[in-house]
Amino acid sequence: WYQRRVRGLFLLPVFPLSTPDKHVPAMNLDFLDQNAMTQSEVVQRRKPQQTSPEYPAGVEEKEEEDDRTSLPQYLLIGLFTNLYLLYTLSSLPHTLIPNLCRCFIAVNAFRCVFPNRYNGNIVLLDTPLSSIFLTRFLATCSEVSWLGLMGYIIAQYSPNPIMATLGLWSLPLLCCLAQVFVWASLLLQTEGLMLYEEGTWTIMFIINTSFNVYLHYVGVTSPLVVTSLVFGALYLPWQSCFHLPY
Repeated sequence: WYQRRVRGLFLLPVFPLSTPDKHVPAMNLDFLDQNAMTQSEVVQRRKPQQTSPEYPAGVEEKEEEDDRTSLPQYLLIGLFTNLYLLYTLSSLPHTLIPNLCRCFIAVNAFRCVFPNRYNGNIVLLDTPLSSIFLTRFLATCSEVSWLGLMGYIIAQYSPNPIMATLGLWSLPLLCCLAQVFVWASLLLQTEGLMLYEEGTWTIMFIINTSFNVYLHYVGVTSPLVVTSLVFGALYLPWQSCFHLPY
């Protein structure tokens, strides 16, 4: 602190004052009469110090730009892929399973256009559609539909009635528990409950992947089972080793 303070004092430029006082050095801006120079004028006059060798111009602007990323803009590509998936479902009847798929895909398309990071309410587009509560409400519907669909797949292909019942009810109920954690975290404005929400997702996919491993072992070769296995093999290591610890 001392070195920064001394260095800052010596880097302050000397400015001529409109009403100079011979007894007060021009560089001692902290001791000037506030009637002669307002605080905003002091700050304005200190700005040229950024062009010195140790404080080149544009350093602060560059640091602010480094905090931003253009990666969320590429989510717009997902809008077209999800719209295509919705189009492929147009020929299916409006029954439970196709409607669950439509809900999940439609919300994904919406969130590709209006992504929202809950911590700090960081959005890509500053519109009411980027609202935290609207995004969370749609995500709740989407995630419950997704896990309900996974539980239904396990129940349909499982040769064991007990396993079918566990798969049908455990995944949607655990997903509802995760929604309780994330909604409580938003309403109470605390990030601690997010850990429980992410931990619940880890448990859900351990259960789902384990059930699908068993289904594949007994000879079920449905693309839905294979897709769940591939997703679990990619998601669980990332969630357990990288995302959850941080």
